[in-house]
Amino acid sequence: MLEREVIERLDRIAVATEKAARRLWWIVLPVYLCVAALFFWLFVITLVGLRQHRYIGY
Repeated sequence: MLEREVIERLDRIAVATEKAARRLWWIVLPVYLCVAALFFWLFVITLVGLRQHRYIGY
């Protein structure tokens, strides 16, 4: 009896954790993509700036 209650409680915790993780994923993914895009643009701007100042000659 006690074993069954523990298993049911763990199952509810697992389901709740999975739902929270799915919800959180839709918050984390756009933030991650925005940060990645920001760093990409900073990298491009840095390359263009270095090229204009002739520090790199490509």
